[in-house]
Amino acid sequence: RQDILHRVDLIEDVGIGHGFGNFPGSLPAAVTFGAALPHQRLEDALRSLLIGHGYWEAKTLTLSDAGDQFTRLGQTTPSRDAAVTLANPVLEEQTLLRRRLLPSLLRVLAANKHRSLPQRLFEIGVVVEQDKAGAWRNRIRFACVEAAAKPGFADAKGLALSILRDAGLTASLEPGSDPAFIAGRQGEVVASGRAVGTFGELHPDTLVAFGLAAPAIAVELDLEPFL
Repeated sequence: RQDILHRVDLIEDVGIGHGFGNFPGSLPAAVTFGAALPHQRLEDALRSLLIGHGYWEAKTLTLSDAGDQFTRLGQTTPSRDAAVTLANPVLEEQTLLRRRLLPSLLRVLAANKHRSLPQRLFEIGVVVEQDKAGAWRNRIRFACVEAAAKPGFADAKGLALSILRDAGLTASLEPGSDPAFIAGRQGEVVASGRAVGTFGELHPDTLVAFGLAAPAIAVELDLEPFL
């Protein structure tokens, strides 16, 4: 049979043959109450904030490729252990688990070049990064991007400051050196002595690499230190 891909498929066939209604049921032994996850309050605050700034929320795939995650952002060709890779990827564009949200948003902008400007998108999603012990962990990140006629560094800095202030996040802004952004027109968000985010004007090489013609600004932030 061609539809048997996992042991769950066999269990499902057994359940159908026996009849799901014939399995005995029982009530839960303990009383529990649902509650929001610890990071949900911060996510909701950021959503309300960005919607107020005129941004639309996007939900993109967690699968990406080395070109989007590294090369097109101006970074050198990554080593094989730079990200969690898939053993048998179906598509060339989905070979690893993403480490940044920004490439996914740039792909959405590239698919909507025929739409009028400005275009503003944001996403709150999961990336997979390596911790100090070398283990790969899920982390919550935030990113937003605006493609417009004349977006500038002042717009990106103002947006970053607004996010930190209105979401109640304690951090400072310092000069940055992310190759995905223009040198001298970018900065980084610093919390507890380490960089947790970037903001600024996207580099023309980055825009061309993703097939974009309009200038754009972006903010990307790791939310884990603030949870």
